[in-house]
Amino acid sequence: SMVLLWPVMERIRPCGPGAWSRAATLALRAGLVCAALVGVERTLFVHLSSLVDKSHEALALLAFLGLYVGLLAVHAQRVASGEAGRWRAIAGMAPLVLVGAGCLGLYLLQRDVGWVKPDWRELGVPFWQSFAFWQWLMVVSLWSSLAHLLATTRARA
Repeated sequence: SMVLLWPVMERIRPCGPGAWSRAATLALRAGLVCAALVGVERTLFVHLSSLVDKSHEALALLAFLGLYVGLLAVHAQRVASGEAGRWRAIAGMAPLVLVGAGCLGLYLLQRDVGWVKPDWRELGVPFWQSFAFWQWLMVVSLWSSLAHLLATTRARA
């Protein structure tokens, strides 16, 4: 499914010269490739994580970072150029920034808790402090940002 998003990313990426355009294109492409590798990882390499420690997590992190940085760069380019309205671009960018800040905060402040486990209730850890909860918020914010960009992208000649 990530490979099928390649033409979509080509449609929303900023066109023309400039650092935003290059950064967005590179990040979006890298994010899609890493996400596709996460999807086929178990098919191609059954025990990749036993060969390369935390390889699944590294690929997933690179996929999220590539897509996040790419979509943020597209929004930032639109804010800078005024394309499709600055406030609409900022509104599309807000969920990415908020969820990204929440994930970073959780990562920095709660590194000892780890992934969701059934015994979390016994530890008294609320669900909103789990990485899995924030991971799903990241997925939702990425898809909503992508939908926003598609809805506000003008057709290219």
